[in-house]
Amino acid sequence: MMKTIAFMTTAAALAIAAPANATILQYTLTGLDGTGTVEAASFQLDSTKAPSAFNASAFAFYDVAGIFTYGTITQTLEDIIFYTSALDGGFFTSDYVVTTAGPQLFTGSTSAPVLSTGTFALTDYYTGGNLTLTVTPVGVSSVPEPASWAMMIGGFGVIGGAMRRRRTKVSFAAT
Repeated sequence: MMKTIAFMTTAAALAIAAPANATILQYTLTGLDGTGTVEAASFQLDSTKAPSAFNASAFAFYDVAGIFTYGTITQTLEDIIFYTSALDGGFFTSDYVVTTAGPQLFTGSTSAPVLSTGTFALTDYYTGGNLTLTVTPVGVSSVPEPASWAMMIGGFGVIGGAMRRRRTKVSFAAT
């Protein structure tokens, strides 16, 4: 009886655990700055990754691989800094290859942001050109949830317990 109670308590604790799924978000920025110069970016971020740095008005992800273009300048590795609406929203890259203003692109705090998806109208921070940012989920990495494991183990336990308590004749189909 004591083993059954311990097992049920463990299974219940595992079932309450939160799911462990990570969504990868694709960021695609296109448009022209106010002088007609092409400004573009394409990069991906893990939606569950904690920021590399943050303060009350912004947070950053360091060393993000992608393609960041302003006119003839192209970078492949940048730090991405997201700003709150108090600092004109949008995002910048560390070398100012991409500089945008517009809506805040996340909810929650800067220490634990929830990145937003959708299409956003942004402007070039310095020249006022029109830019479009599209943020879409591109994949989910599956990680078995503790609740799934608990249900499977619990099912085996129930079947095993039932077989042990009764004289159960097990027969297999003939071939």
